[in-house]
Amino acid sequence: MVIHLLQHNRSINCYNVCIPSCNTMKESHSGSKRPSLLWLMTEPGRALAELGMAYSLKKFYKSDTVGDGHPVMILPGFMSTHTSTKILREYISELGYNVFDWGLGRNYGKVEYMELLIESLDELFLKNKQQISLVGWSLGGVFARQLAKERPELVRQVITLGSPFRGITEPNNVEWIFTAISMPSSLP
Repeated sequence: MVIHLLQHNRSINCYNVCIPSCNTMKESHSGSKRPSLLWLMTEPGRALAELGMAYSLKKFYKSDTVGDGHPVMILPGFMSTHTSTKILREYISELGYNVFDWGLGRNYGKVEYMELLIESLDELFLKNKQQISLVGWSLGGVFARQLAKERPELVRQVITLGSPFRGITEPNNVEWIFTAISMPSSLP
């Protein structure tokens, strides 16, 4: 999934992550196996339990920190929407920052999102006249980092949460999901 995104982004350079288009890529699949399907199948239930705990513990989230009001764009993870980042956006807003959703709905990991995100970033900068902080969860963090490379003068900082920058060529449970949703439909 991320591999596909990075392969097709012409501006990416070969950094310390293994990208299939890099000449220095080494096969590291020897002995590696995909993470447990149990963890994948129980993820929705675990996420709901964590959501319930987050709401019940919200009263303990209070902070004396007061933000400076600069704009912050939140980018969701693969297959997630603005709903999954709602608590995070509310918390950052309560701290005193001007929070914006990425505005693209569900994150299907499409390369085309980069152009749309660059346009959104440009518009946010023109509207707010301040650099924007980018907070990306999982694949959203990969997009955030790419945005910062494309428009460094517009980005104040990048914060990533569980974003895959290493080991993206290792066996995983996301690649087959990405492949399945990326296949062209045979229906008209």
